[in-house]
Order: sequence, then C-alpha cells, then structure tokens
Amino acid sequence: MKNEVKLIEFVRLLKNIEKLYSKNLGNNPELVKFLKQFTSILESYKSYSTEEFLTILRSLKASKIPNKKNKKILDNIDIQKLSFFDLRKLLKNPAISKEELLELGEKKLGISKGANKRLNKEQLKELIESAIKNVETLDVIKHKASE
Repeated sequence: MKNEVKLIEFVRLLKNIEKLYSKNLGNNPELVKFLKQFTSILESYKSYSTEEFLTILRSLKASKIPNKKNKKILDNIDIQKLSFFDLRKLLKNPAISKEELLELGEKKLGISKGANKRLNKEQLKELIESAIKNVETLDVIKHKASE
C-alpha cells in the first residue's frame, strides 16, 4: 500500500490546530470558528478514500460557488450622499474596481467616465482625490467670502 494521506488523519490534524488556536495560542476566534465548521464538513467524508474525496471536490461546478468579482463595493451605497471622508475610505479599499472608481468620480464629482477610461486604478484614485481637494478648497473660499 502506498503512502497516502487519509482524510481522517487530516481531520485529526485540523482538530489539533483548532485546539491550539482555541487556547490563546493564536487568539483568532474567527479562525477557530472556521476550522470547526470546515472540520465538521470534512468529517462527513471520512469514510471516503483520498482519491474519492478529491474526485468529489473536483466535480464541484464553479457556477455553484459565488463569484466574488460580481459583488460590487458600491452596491447599497448612495454615492450622492457619500461624505468626502467615506469617499476617501472607499479609495483606500483595494477591492474597489476601476469601473466603480469611474462611477464614483462621475456621480459624486462630475468627472467624465469616457475621458478617463484609459487611466489605471491608481491614476483614477489620484484624480478623485485631487477633485475632492479642489471641492474642499472651493468650499473654504466660499465660506470665507460669505463672512
């Protein structure tokens, strides 16, 4: 019999890791929770051989797994009501897409989408930050003029 990793051995290993992290070694309750859930799922397959289990994993269709790329950061955000503070926080989010940056710039600051499609993400972030600073400067001037 060749050396093969048995699924039950892997489950035992995960349980040991879970115990280590549960006892303040890692101090990561989210990791412990994930390990418990993952181990629980794997235990239901422990009677399968390694190859049978891997075949099951390979057979999972990608369409059943949610596509994170389709999830937009700007969903459920009213761009018009977004403060500059919150807008800057969005600019720091590495997951924000180029398309979302173009949308933010257009809807919040009047930056043309079409004229800036060729810019990369960093250039778009700099453009939006520059536009925010310009608006803030104009607001200060307007406030001073009204005094």
